[in-house]
Formats: sequence, C-alpha cells, structure tokens
Amino acid sequence: MSDREFWVSNSVRLQNRIIRWLDIRFPEYPSVFKDWICKRSLATLKIFPCPRDLETYTVQDIINAWRIHMQRAGGIAGIEKAAQLKRSVGDQTALEEAKADLKRLIEEYERVTTMLEQIEQDIEALLSEIPMAQQLRTIS
Repeated sequence: MSDREFWVSNSVRLQNRIIRWLDIRFPEYPSVFKDWICKRSLATLKIFPCPRDLETYTVQDIINAWRIHMQRAGGIAGIEKAAQLKRSVGDQTALEEAKADLKRLIEEYERVTTMLEQIEQDIEALLSEIPMAQQLRTIS
C-alpha cells in the first residue's frame, strides 16, 4: 500500500504539472475539455500539443488525426471541440522545448497510470486470498 501511495502522489504531481502547462500554453483548453484525461483530450495533446499546431489544419483534419488514438473521434461533440481548439491565446515562446516537456509529462503520466492499474490488480489478487477480506472492506 505504501507503493500505491507513492505512485498516487506521483500521479497527482504529474497531473498538476500538466495542468500548469496547459494554463500557460493553452489557456482555453479547460473550456474545450472539462477533463483533460479523456481519450480525445489526450489524443489532442499528443498530436497537437500547442495551439499553433492546429492553425494549418481544418476541423476534419483534426478529427481524422484523433482517429489514430480513438475509435469514435467525430460526431457533433468532436466537431465542436475541434472548432473550439483552433482559437487560442496561449504563450508561444520556446515552443519546441514546451512541446518536448509536455510529451515527457504525458508519457510519464501514462506510465504511472499503467503502473497504478497493475498495483490495484495486485492488491485485489492479494485481498482475494485473505479470508473474510470482502466483509472487512465493507466496514467503514
């Protein structure tokens, strides 16, 4: 459980760094994606990490790019989100470094998330071996 606590706090730290990055570089991002962890949002951050990356693409091009990472990329919601993303006032200085930083942060976040899922599975497996563990878990 101490390993799990460590990785949860690490995950929260990474999430806060990504949110800070978005606040500086892509301030309208939270108005487009309420939850930056959703599939469409993560696909956007991987393919178009900065608003300037979206300038040359049409709404349909953005949706087609999302399809690499998700099955249902289009639809009314997808079209609206793609159109909203094309309008940004974020910081444009040192873009290549900023993109590299975001890429590292997202890769690390995904790695930690995968690790946490594995830890949760291990915990569940261990709990299934303990007699009366299910009954004890219902006590609050």
